[in-house]
Amino acid sequence: MAETYDGIIIGSGQHGLIVGTYMARLGLKVAVLERRNMFGGGLSTIEPGPPGFYQNPHSINHFNITESPWFKDLNLGKTVRYVTPRYEFAQPHLDGTSLVISRDAEETIASIGQVSRKDAETFRDWNRRADAISNMVFLAERYSEPLAGDLRNELLSRTSVGRDFLEIIEHQPLDLIKELFENERVQLLMLFKLSLFGTVLYDSVTQKSPMGSAVRGFDLSAGYQVCVGGSWNLARGLHERFIQAGGEFINHAEVSRIVVDGGRATGVELSDGREFTARQFVASTIDVPQTFKDLVGEEQLPAEYRTKVENFKQTAWTLFGVHLALKDAPSYVGAEFNPNINHALKYNVGAETMEDLFGLHAEVAAGRIPGSSRTRV
Repeated sequence: MAETYDGIIIGSGQHGLIVGTYMARLGLKVAVLERRNMFGGGLSTIEPGPPGFYQNPHSINHFNITESPWFKDLNLGKTVRYVTPRYEFAQPHLDGTSLVISRDAEETIASIGQVSRKDAETFRDWNRRADAISNMVFLAERYSEPLAGDLRNELLSRTSVGRDFLEIIEHQPLDLIKELFENERVQLLMLFKLSLFGTVLYDSVTQKSPMGSAVRGFDLSAGYQVCVGGSWNLARGLHERFIQAGGEFINHAEVSRIVVDGGRATGVELSDGREFTARQFVASTIDVPQTFKDLVGEEQLPAEYRTKVENFKQTAWTLFGVHLALKDAPSYVGAEFNPNINHALKYNVGAETMEDLFGLHAEVAAGRIPGSSRTRV
């Protein structure tokens, strides 16, 4: 006999646990179903090598997370601690120089000024514009329901900051960076920062950016944070809140089908034959193809929605990470030039010129290991 809940959530990553906690706090009977043994999804922290060396294999840092409404609503700061790195991006060079982007604008301007005073003043002006956009546009949109493009643009055009944003996004990021900055290494660092918000670099910087990626090279008011003790601690905190709210976590629960009756999702079936009924909703936190093609079935979808599912595309490449267990923290080339380089969160290494950077990304796009053509043994 099927177990009945008000709501069923597939997947126990952060999205599933957040939604589940809010629904449980409203008094609904909610179950989160997880295929694996442990909750958390991409919020994973493991100890695969020497004892005491913990690694985050996927979710390494979290953007502006302690300011998120749900983080505050769920009082996660009481049990989940974050640090905010002062130095976010760094770029060492073989000649012993380096560039460092700090959350402090004056430190960043001083670092850029070591290689180009003109570029430093350019960054000062664009940082002022970008921080205003980040605070008034990006953060507001991040926590609001998406708007249709025409309505969004009409609302943005009503304020000076909004109009500035609309003007900036008409530029291709690559053209903008090359137009603004004279020093190639400054251009390189700005493009590296921008590339983290896109896909293959060439695609992300040679097209217009309606969502505003061009602005991301300059804003400092919001940035990355790192969970103390590993990213899984955020999952732990969310799971605690979910259970405290009355939610039920069920592991080893691999969903094989979302049951649809009369155009409405009414429950799920598991691969082991168990069934769960949902009075009010079924929510899936797994990807679009698995949810709608494998679990729901395209034949159950309206024609217009079926087209959207068919047109959905995954990113064509994946990140390759190297995890090291080191006795001491790395000491980078360029530390004598700027000691802050040894304390940054993200490093652009392996590319000394724009040609190097685009060449590495082109190799990724072609399915080759980047840098392999230059390797000498």
